[in-house]
Formats: sequence, C-alpha cells, structure tokens
Amino acid sequence: MSPVEQYILNQEEPYKTIMLYIRSVIFKILPYIGEKYKYKVPYYTHNNKPMLYLNILKGTNYVDVAFVT
Repeated sequence: MSPVEQYILNQEEPYKTIMLYIRSVIFKILPYIGEKYKYKVPYYTHNNKPMLYLNILKGTNYVDVAFVT
C-alpha cells in the first residue's frame, strides 16, 4: 500500500470516501499523472512538476482540491 493510500484510508468519513472518489476521477482522466505523499497530503504531478493536491481543511466539512501554478 502506498503512503497516499494509507493517508486516505486513515481519514474519517466522509473525507475518506470523497478523497477516494476524487483520486479515481484523477486517474481516469489523467492516467499518466504521478502521485506522491508530499507535505503531508496526496500530491499529483505531471512531468515531475506539481499539478494539484488534496487536503482536508481543519474546521471545515470539505476536501480541498488545490491546483498548483
């Protein structure tokens, strides 16, 4: 199991289900994308350049999908 999978599976519901769904959509649309556990969150790269990450913002009820420029 990868560090990203461990991180996601250790999250409470509904965050775990949301993150698993977003991850599946990312890989379906962008099968060539890289996935790393970086800065304590799932991080996705294209050509080794940062593209986006998933984060649970403390004090909120949602998962943040943040695009990196």
